Amino acid sequence: MANIVKVRRGTAAELASLGALEAGQFGYCTDTHVLYIGDGAANHRILTENETGVMALLGEVLQLTNEPAVDDTGSGIIISATVDANGTGIGAALHLAADGHYEEADATAGTTAPCTAIALEAGTGTKNVLLQGIMRHDAWNWTTGPGIAGMIYLSITTGALVQTAPSADGEIIQVVGYAITDDVMMFNPQLHWIEHA
Repeated sequence: MANIVKVRRGTAAELASLGALEAGQFGYCTDTHVLYIGDGAANHRILTENETGVMALLGEVLQLTNEPAVDDTGSGIIISATVDANGTGIGAALHLAADGHYEEADATAGTTAPCTAIALEAGTGTKNVLLQGIMRHDAWNWTTGPGIAGMIYLSITTGALVQTAPSADGEIIQVVGYAITDDVMMFNPQLHWIEHA
């Protein structure tokens, strides 16, 4: 008789609600088709499904989802980092402070810019942030289109993104990405910006 080995499975939200997988335990997301392995403290993504439905080792292929199936999720280059200030929540624009921790960014001055990450989790502490990639946040209401129509900028409002470039003297004009749909953006922060004068 054959032995059957099963792994913990469920939607991404269901697996997240269970917390960390045990050391060596696998978890499969039935909605995002991602395979994780736990170490007792955190879950580590090890396999993902590409556009042809083939599971691939991370590092061999980087396949982003055009529109994530779940609100407040992203795909791309994601790191776990220390976030010291985030009153905006998921989707907050973040900048890297002098101590190497992330804080909410804004375009009022060069000391709170450039935006280099987006918060994938609310609150402060050790959190996942998106450095580059696709993010869905249903609270957004982007306009898509050619030229500057779909461009997204760092806002003068703390932690926010906007589609109108800041225009007052001393404000920072930084393109951080573009709209794919009304609630999905390609986050690709430009590390050169203009100080309006």
